[in-house]
Amino acid sequence: MKPSGIKRLLFLFSLFFSIAALYYLRPDAFSNPQFWGEEGSVFFADAYHYGFKSLFNVCHGYHQLFPRFIACSAQLIQIPYEYIPTVYVYSWLMVLITLISYIWFRLEIDNAKKIFISLILVIIPLQSEIIMNLTNVQWLLALFPVIIFSNSQLRNGKWFFIDLLILIFAGLTAPNFTILIPLFVFLLLKERKTIYQNKRRLTLFFLSIIFGLIELVSLLVNGDITRSEGTFKLFNFGFIKYFFLEYAYLFLGKSAIGLPAILIIIGGILFLLIIIYLLIKTYKSEKIFGFVALVSGMLFWIASVIAYRQEPESLNPYFTAPRNFYIPSVTFLWALVFIFKTNLRTIILFSGLILLFLIETIIFVGRRTFVDYSWKTYARRIPKQDTLKIPINPPGWFIEIDNSKKE
Repeated sequence: MKPSGIKRLLFLFSLFFSIAALYYLRPDAFSNPQFWGEEGSVFFADAYHYGFKSLFNVCHGYHQLFPRFIACSAQLIQIPYEYIPTVYVYSWLMVLITLISYIWFRLEIDNAKKIFISLILVIIPLQSEIIMNLTNVQWLLALFPVIIFSNSQLRNGKWFFIDLLILIFAGLTAPNFTILIPLFVFLLLKERKTIYQNKRRLTLFFLSIIFGLIELVSLLVNGDITRSEGTFKLFNFGFIKYFFLEYAYLFLGKSAIGLPAILIIIGGILFLLIIIYLLIKTYKSEKIFGFVALVSGMLFWIASVIAYRQEPESLNPYFTAPRNFYIPSVTFLWALVFIFKTNLRTIILFSGLILLFLIETIIFVGRRTFVDYSWKTYARRIPKQDTLKIPINPPGWFIEIDNSKKE
């Protein structure tokens, strides 16, 4: 078989394996899709009441362009209300498929590494809070710049308009590009001698920075990045604990949570040394994918620390904010896979790592099924009642319909 044929076969295997893993984690997302959080209470409700006027509405201090675009489009083409959660679920899935496609057809690394970094997206042993819902699609969208700006300048040409569209949606969905501004500026300076020969790549960089600044201003005007209560203490053991859990949890699962303080400190120092080594190793590489990935993850980790700075000890993969762990964990593993030369020994090593994650997912994460609030029954009542309060997941959340507001 030709190399291109093998590549396509492995790509299809990555897709099949990822979708199978998603089906294990969230079976009801395929059989009985339902709203999760803001995708119902905010995106659907705003699209229902105000249509495309809600496209650039702000929630939590920032824009959510992509999920609002999906919500408004579903409303515009008059998809029956009972099927809109299905549209949302499969929109998330299409983002994942696009991201895996970018990994396979954009990244300049060998096929074996592409398999591992593709599978990590879904089987990483974290709680399945972010998967199969538009509320948390920003965590996938935030990974696209890692792929796009890891390519050589010559490969940006034919992909420019697709890259542009993706960066517009990703850059105006949550403040992710605000977090990545230091990376964008660094890469611009790194490529300063050659970047002006590629106007399209330069355009993508500048637009990404602009999107980051837009969300920064939006946060400053409309939002608050603080996610915890209490008094800030610089020498808070919670910072060390959070850093340790970010990486140790991948390999130790729940058992990492209850370790003694001395082991957490030693483990934190060990992971810090590993990250410093990875930064040096990936920076010296001719290909910048590993470095871009690792720096992106560290920037997101720093952003979480800032958000939870008053109570960092509350951060825990199973309680406060499992979504905060996702990007730093994924990009750390990407960089780890990147630095190894591909041979039989490393293939066995990373196959073992994938197997470990699968076991941890089954033991520690498990399947998650949403409460069935009979959405289809409520959906049929939406046009018939003046007001309606519809329960959705997570428990305690609602969609509030008021037909007097409908435009």
